[in-house]
Amino acid sequence: MNNAENNSDLCDVVEKEKKNTDTPDHLVVGARSSSVVESLRSIWQELLHVSAIDDTDDFFDLGGDSLGAIRMLERIGREFGEDLLEPDIIYTASRFGDLAAAITAALDQREP
Repeated sequence: MNNAENNSDLCDVVEKEKKNTDTPDHLVVGARSSSVVESLRSIWQELLHVSAIDDTDDFFDLGGDSLGAIRMLERIGREFGEDLLEPDIIYTASRFGDLAAAITAALDQREP
């Protein structure tokens, strides 16, 4: 699967999660998701200089910009693996919960 198809699949997952947040198999549950949420929250807190991050918080509304997005994606790459996400994912999943779901979905796709 090429990166464009992978990004499209991740966008589909994010859109599904926006509509189905009450389903039992919601992506942001379980040990992996919890770890993703905590790591991503730490990255956002450091980069955006905010203490509280909610699932509905938007990266750009909290003061993030394109340079900050590059820094964030670099940190995500170090934390979870290089090339995990397409660089433009921040424009389709700029809310915290959506980005956490996209990271979790990408990690799940990497599993054998």
